[in-house]
Amino acid sequence: MFGKIGLGVAVLMVSAMPALADSSACGDAPVPPALPTVSDIGRDAPADAAKAKHQAFLDVVHWQKSDLKSYRDCINAATSDDNRKIAAEQQSGDKDAATKITGIQGDIAKLNSMYDVSVDTEKRVVGEFVALSNAYCSRKDVDQSTCPKQQ
Repeated sequence: MFGKIGLGVAVLMVSAMPALADSSACGDAPVPPALPTVSDIGRDAPADAAKAKHQAFLDVVHWQKSDLKSYRDCINAATSDDNRKIAAEQQSGDKDAATKITGIQGDIAKLNSMYDVSVDTEKRVVGEFVALSNAYCSRKDVDQSTCPKQQ
């Protein structure tokens, strides 16, 4: 019924969803890229500094659009699933519903914390990139065409 590509996409989509809607389903946060330091950019030859700045940009964008996005998508899916479970428990009339809901809310709190940590990490990585970009652009011996225009 599915073509080769369609079946592969369907399998990939199913495998990307968390197996269990809990804070452990998404695994560890993705490791951010290792960026050159401001001092690296300052002491590299102009061509090497340009290559390093460009590669750092590519690495950050790839990490954001691939690993970090997948991780956050998993967290969001797990949170949505947990919210559905809470709604179902509230409507179940089960005498143990309040206890179950409390446990699920604890998991949502963990998921929210994981998401917040990923945002803090992203801010730190982007800040590091901005610092190295500024160091590059402060040099007079490099190609300024990739630098913000001075007003």
